[in-house]
Amino acid sequence: MPTDEQRSPDNVVSLLPWDIAIKGAVQRRDAHALLAREDADQAIRGLSELELYYAVKALGADEAGPLLALVTRDQIRALIDLDVWQKDRLAIEDLLVWLGAFKEVSEARLAEAVLALDPETIGTLLRRRLLITRVIREDAGGTLPDWALEPPEELLPVNQSQDRRFLYAARTIDEWDEIDGSDQRIDEEERKAVLELVEVLYQVAGPDQASAVLRLAETDMSSDLEETAFRFREARLEDLGFPSLERAVEVYTPVAPAELGQLPVQPAPELHLPALHAGRVSQGLLRDALRAIPAAEDVRRIEAELVPLANAMLRADGVEPQDLDGIKEAIDRMRAYLELGSAVGAEPGKMVEVAAERLAKHPLRALFGVGYGLTLRLHTLAKRILGEGAFRAGDRSFALLVDEDRALLAALLERRPRLVLAPSAEPRPFANLNDLERVEAELNRIQAAGRLALALSLRQASAELTGPLDPPLFEERPVRMLLTTMAARALLGSPPRLEPFSGADLASLAQRLEGRRFPAAQVVAAAAAVAGPHPGAAQEISAGLAEVAENLAGLPAGAAIDPRFIGGLVRRIG
Repeated sequence: MPTDEQRSPDNVVSLLPWDIAIKGAVQRRDAHALLAREDADQAIRGLSELELYYAVKALGADEAGPLLALVTRDQIRALIDLDVWQKDRLAIEDLLVWLGAFKEVSEARLAEAVLALDPETIGTLLRRRLLITRVIREDAGGTLPDWALEPPEELLPVNQSQDRRFLYAARTIDEWDEIDGSDQRIDEEERKAVLELVEVLYQVAGPDQASAVLRLAETDMSSDLEETAFRFREARLEDLGFPSLERAVEVYTPVAPAELGQLPVQPAPELHLPALHAGRVSQGLLRDALRAIPAAEDVRRIEAELVPLANAMLRADGVEPQDLDGIKEAIDRMRAYLELGSAVGAEPGKMVEVAAERLAKHPLRALFGVGYGLTLRLHTLAKRILGEGAFRAGDRSFALLVDEDRALLAALLERRPRLVLAPSAEPRPFANLNDLERVEAELNRIQAAGRLALALSLRQASAELTGPLDPPLFEERPVRMLLTTMAARALLGSPPRLEPFSGADLASLAQRLEGRRFPAAQVVAAAAAVAGPHPGAAQEISAGLAEVAENLAGLPAGAAIDPRFIGGLVRRIG
């Protein structure tokens, strides 16, 4: 029986289980809708820490006040854990922004935020932004530091703590910047905010705890405080579903399609998909397959598995929680791996059906591993081409490749292989099985051309060419150009040798054109004369001759040809 949420006003089932999951994710992120509810405080406090974080990030610190007024201390702690660290470094400016946002709500909210922080986190902030010294009793001996005895005007005011144990002043340059030799000065509003924070600390934590934090900031090294605070933060992130780096990288364990049946589905925790993730995964084949799953319990399990899978991937790739653009790119790639893994081997007309069955039957991590493994196979082939060295010139591994092939290999050799099919295009995740097949064909072509270039010693032959040539340097002559030059000689009835073309040679070549192309039979014969039984290399030659034909086709009949303006071949000029 459909639930009330699945029934439309006309009593027709309108929402499938996956649609309901996505709708719920979007609604939970809509801060304005949450705040308009009669039970807004309960609804907001009922959000998971991760959902709350992305809802607040969608608004920004300046607009998030109504949400910050209602969040719990655990949600505050998670917000700060997720947003004020850059790798293992505490971003003081970001921390102060959020503390300022809580202060804008109320002094009580600022106090709650301060109490949510670890002493080591506050200690790191105070150490990097304050000069602190203990007050010396008259009978104790010793002297105060110079900055406290005769403070420069720019350092003023020098304050005494409420318990009269410490003197402190706001630094004008962050301690780390000072150590690095930077003269980046701290904004006066930030200096004032740090001084006020000490007063708040005494008010909400009490003299003993506040004094302990100031003592930490005075005596401990910033690096030690920051390292301890970071360890506490990492432990809490594990509780939020972000595994340690050591465990996170396991998500990139390749899985063979045949191994899927050996990996049973495990019970998943009750986790809701944040809207930021939901919008990225509810596209393409994955969306169609998820909508085709009729059982609500399967959809709930998949939604719950998506959250830790995404978090593990983000952690393994070094994407920080506050990097929303980086998260979107990573989730797009996760979706691509899941689509590849769930559809591999399926007939074109049954991809949605097969993908839905696999998603309902197998762990998402296993399907992710299958998809990643398919792209890793292409990465391995690209590395093999790199290792063969056919396109190397000097310290440039792919100097003797045309631009589009160089871009293709560079994207495949990234730590997480991606796809690019044009030099000016941005690399993207593999979108479907057609991408894999196309790239594999391209790699086979490139490898065949490279092996032929090695067999023919083309790099050495190109380097030995003399005289005024275009391109002038052998490092600028791609293997395709060298093979095309030899094939063009064969088109003219000469032996297929690497001999540059003069203007007269180009005019003879132009006479062989039919329309804007060379006769197909002659191209096949010329390629065979150069490449023999190398079909991939023959494809390379055909592409090169097509470029030459395009360059020659627009020239007036009988006109003299300047070799400098006919690309695709090695030409002799002058």
